[in-house]
Amino acid sequence: MPLPGYGRPDGSSHSIRYCHVQIPTCTKRDVAMAERMARIANVSLNELGKLLFDGSFDGKSAEELLHSDFKEFHIAEQNLGVGQITCLDSEDMLQRREEFLEAMRHDQTEHHYDMVILMLTDVLMEGTQLLYVGSDDVIRNAFSAEPKDNSLFLPKVMSRKKQIIPMLTALWG
Repeated sequence: MPLPGYGRPDGSSHSIRYCHVQIPTCTKRDVAMAERMARIANVSLNELGKLLFDGSFDGKSAEELLHSDFKEFHIAEQNLGVGQITCLDSEDMLQRREEFLEAMRHDQTEHHYDMVILMLTDVLMEGTQLLYVGSDDVIRNAFSAEPKDNSLFLPKVMSRKKQIIPMLTALWG
């Protein structure tokens, strides 16, 4: 959706998504950029974030969403794929839970991953709904929490690079 004075700020959506949430990957420059864009568009930071997210997932398949921000990792002898979807309402995204798990199982088989993880990072809840296919014990031990039905909520977890991968590395390393 174009914003007054900016067009579509695809490259800067990271700044808007995280500008009011304390996460490890947010910089002062991100915050300054988000504030500038909101000023130019004459809206609040929250309104700007909602404008960017409104309808951004409509019409996309589970596979497209899973792979929109997907990275492979090789830790010790483990191969895994980790996708991340940043959203304003993870409960809404969880309505597609079975679609996501099916796409993740397909990837696990096709690419011979030991585990596939999808982070549904909820900006408003300041945490991540973690969906996974693979070992329950790995998830239980890495995050010191009890998973249920291939999912787990991780409060204050917003970064794949600085929070998810280090926990798995510590477990497998």
